[in-house]
Amino acid sequence: MRQLTGLDAQFLALETPRQSGHVSGLAILNPSTTPSGSLELADVQAMIAERLPLLPPFRWRLRPVPLGSTTRTGSTIPTSTSAADRA
Repeated sequence: MRQLTGLDAQFLALETPRQSGHVSGLAILNPSTTPSGSLELADVQAMIAERLPLLPPFRWRLRPVPLGSTTRTGSTIPTSTSAADRA
């Protein structure tokens, strides 16, 4: 397990039922640069699925702190069991 970074803990602590700490982005894609000349949602989903294993943090899940501490900032995230992710 890994402890949350200070920044991640801050984002988590700021979230309430009425306010989320989500971060978003916008990508403008030019379909004319693809080999087929078109770009469909399935193409984007396939690309994300292909690259997701390269980004272990996107597969981590929050866990409560061991020994019953209720401090949200102390939450931990498990790393993948894959040896490649630990390298």
